[in-house]
Amino acid sequence: MRRQPLPILMLLAFALVVDCGSAKAAYDPIGRGVVRLSLHPGFKRFLGREGIELKARDGGTVSSGGSAIALPAVGGRIDPTMLKGTIETSGEVVLIRGRKKLAIRDLTLKSKRTPLFARVGGGQQKVVSAGRVFIRREGFGALFVAHPLRLTFKTATRLDKRLDVASFSPGQLIGSLRASVSPSTICLLPTGDAVITLDPSFQAKLKSLFVAVTPIFPAEANAGSFQLPVEGRSAISQTATEGILRTGGSLEFLQLGGGPLFWHDAWLDLGAGAGTSEADVEPSPPYAGRVGRTATLDFDLTAAARSADPSAHTISESGAPIRLDAGMAADFDQAFAEGRHLFDPGEAIGALSFGVTTQ
Repeated sequence: MRRQPLPILMLLAFALVVDCGSAKAAYDPIGRGVVRLSLHPGFKRFLGREGIELKARDGGTVSSGGSAIALPAVGGRIDPTMLKGTIETSGEVVLIRGRKKLAIRDLTLKSKRTPLFARVGGGQQKVVSAGRVFIRREGFGALFVAHPLRLTFKTATRLDKRLDVASFSPGQLIGSLRASVSPSTICLLPTGDAVITLDPSFQAKLKSLFVAVTPIFPAEANAGSFQLPVEGRSAISQTATEGILRTGGSLEFLQLGGGPLFWHDAWLDLGAGAGTSEADVEPSPPYAGRVGRTATLDFDLTAAARSADPSAHTISESGAPIRLDAGMAADFDQAFAEGRHLFDPGEAIGALSFGVTTQ
């Protein structure tokens, strides 16, 4: 085998996509959502008496009646099983009193009794305290709620100073927070399988070269297909269009009278439509042996049948066409065809299906 393993930066990209390293702290990165601050009627009347106007910019909005502020959720992470996390927003809230202005930016929600942090005309600070803070699951996403919200001493002092008033007070009731967010990728439980079904024509080609395909535990064979168990530290999007699906076990391609070629621990990059494995061609020498993670196959999820059940937290894909990676085609030629060109880059080799359960 002449190919080099995947570059280290690519391997890091695979490894750092998710933070699913522990069953006790498996966080899903937030992809999108909305954070809504609803003002208490008394606080809204207070702002009117003081001549303070609320505006929003850079993606934030204020409702037509001025009773609510909405900001896009653009980052952070949520653990839907431990029910804790952080939500980051974009946009700004601006308080205006005559010629005085105060911008509140970089608003961040945390699952703490002081749930809202922001830059209030300066450095980041705790903006409010809350009587109750909780996170609950909403399908694949989560709902964050904090109420009732009361101003902290530091924020009340900052508002008075910057708006030139003396009326904001620590503990002043301002309203409630509610955020609905969806993850960009979701950590998977180590259950379910990825199934590779070989195309009959590809099987016939292997058979003509006296090459048998055998699963190595924990992979299994079942009615002409090969089941590769889903492993932990996997995470995919709810649309199954992004993320990394890691599997365990191996497939051994063994030629009668020759050496084996192994695909160990396949990883499927759903966004790129590419599969990699720890490739190994024996004996070594004359072959290279185990050379590290290399490209193995390509697949097309757009041609697959997809289903998702948010209430059961399951996602499945069925019948995605699989094609042989160009480098792997050359490896097959070298290992099984004595260097002759018998395997083509992009050659159809079968279909991919999988069924997974998110945390």
